Amino acid sequence: MIIEAKELSKIYGEGENQVVALDRASLTIAPGDLISIMGPSGSGKSTLLHLLSGLDRPTSGQLTYDGRDIYRLGDKELSAFRRLHTLMDDLLDTLSEAGGAGLAAPQVGVLRRACVVMDDDTEEFIELINPTIVAQSGEQTGPEGCLSVPGKWGLVTRPDYVRVRAQDRDGNWFEAEGEGLTARCFCHEIEHLDGHVFTEHVERIYSNEEVERIIEKENRQKGRRRS
Repeated sequence: MIIEAKELSKIYGEGENQVVALDRASLTIAPGDLISIMGPSGSGKSTLLHLLSGLDRPTSGQLTYDGRDIYRLGDKELSAFRRLHTLMDDLLDTLSEAGGAGLAAPQVGVLRRACVVMDDDTEEFIELINPTIVAQSGEQTGPEGCLSVPGKWGLVTRPDYVRVRAQDRDGNWFEAEGEGLTARCFCHEIEHLDGHVFTEHVERIYSNEEVERIIEKENRQKGRRRS
């Protein structure tokens, strides 16, 4: 399938309270494309993702699926855009196989504001749909890697405590919090949803020898948790 957006705009409010969330965005997504939407805060990245996934309607412009208006498709055809449960299951399976601590939908080529993060205390995965960080405090500096940048690790400073607000796969709102690695993962994965990667924050990139030592340490820690 080919998704094509032409001059998409989204405006909220009226008169003096009018806010232009997205201004005439156009792009084409072909099968197999991995899309990264990047830009500064307030540039409309989240709004565009919502429009592309069918979660919202544009004020003007056209969004087509294989040449047909997405909003005129039947429920069966629209399911290709709204199979949220399947997406979350796929993210969990992929993350488990990779042995990572978090994974975002854009990393697997899906333009949804969805990600999963491992709770470092319980080792259970937290599913986050449309997540936002609502509180953070403290500071931690340590090694950070990414499944999208294999073999690269860098020194990154993050908040030591983070609380997020999100929806679960059934649309229910909830809040989750974490410290240490969990807080780091919240920041890391939510950044993916905004088109950013950890390398933008790296203070320095580790050498290959340092990476090997980091991976060995991670593996030892995982072994202790399982025992």
